[in-house]
Amino acid sequence: MHLLTALGVKGNQAAATTAPQWLSVQEASQEECHDLAAKYHIPIDYMTPVFNPHENPRVEGMDDKSGAGLILVRCPYQTISKNGERTYGTSPLAIIIQDDLVTTVSPRKLTIHNRCLQASTGTADPIVYSLMVVNLVFDQFLNDTDQLAAQTQSMEVRVGKASHNTLLYEIMAVEKSLVLFTSAITDSQGIWAQLQESAYFSVDPAHRRKLAIAERTAHQAKTLAEANSAILDQYNSTVSSVVSNNLNLIMKMLTSVSIIMTIPSIVGSLWGMNTRVPWQQSIWGFWTLIVATIVLCVAAGYWLHKKDFF
Repeated sequence: MHLLTALGVKGNQAAATTAPQWLSVQEASQEECHDLAAKYHIPIDYMTPVFNPHENPRVEGMDDKSGAGLILVRCPYQTISKNGERTYGTSPLAIIIQDDLVTTVSPRKLTIHNRCLQASTGTADPIVYSLMVVNLVFDQFLNDTDQLAAQTQSMEVRVGKASHNTLLYEIMAVEKSLVLFTSAITDSQGIWAQLQESAYFSVDPAHRRKLAIAERTAHQAKTLAEANSAILDQYNSTVSSVVSNNLNLIMKMLTSVSIIMTIPSIVGSLWGMNTRVPWQQSIWGFWTLIVATIVLCVAAGYWLHKKDFF
């Protein structure tokens, strides 16, 4: 699926035939990429890396403006884990810069597509627009990390009632998301120095400002992801301790109940032997034993309660 949009065109304005354009390729296939590469003269080697799910961020062809340039980053997306928990992953996003065309290629539906579409009306400069897309990618990392932080806070409220594995599964999903976010953003740190030294961004002050904004957003996203990851590590330990403590409380309660229920059995066994026992001739003997047993049970329960067994 692909969409071609003129850059710098607002509302119902007519786009000039020579206006720079943005080509958005989402849920791309190999065949579609080859067709688009031939039609728009895009280097196919810049489009196909997105089909490798393990592709790391990098920059290519930015040393001079004689050809197309590539900025490859990883973009976050939301999914559902096997345990049914909401989680996040990252996938490659190729941003290909040419004189009059910016192409974004994603192997899945692009989370930031609508925001990129809105940003396309703000500039007709392909270089500025490509940096705006990079900035939106890392801004999406910020937004998604905020969502994970809110989820972590909601888990904090429920941590005292954690007696099942549900909360642990939720923590695992959030922890996995933060690890992927931190890894993707950290791997992106190497592209900033290359972009600053490239012919595309080293001359025009406006380009350098946009680059600085994108780098700052990436740094904020990295800091937030690392902070939430550290907090979640503490929650993980806390939840494990709470679950273990709750199980211990249950075992203490069951042990106390077993002790109390054993008392009538002991009393009944002693007075059930085929020997002479006290009160066996008394009409009040049975009720005396019942009352004595109840008193012993209450006394044992009180003693166990004082010892904090339940």
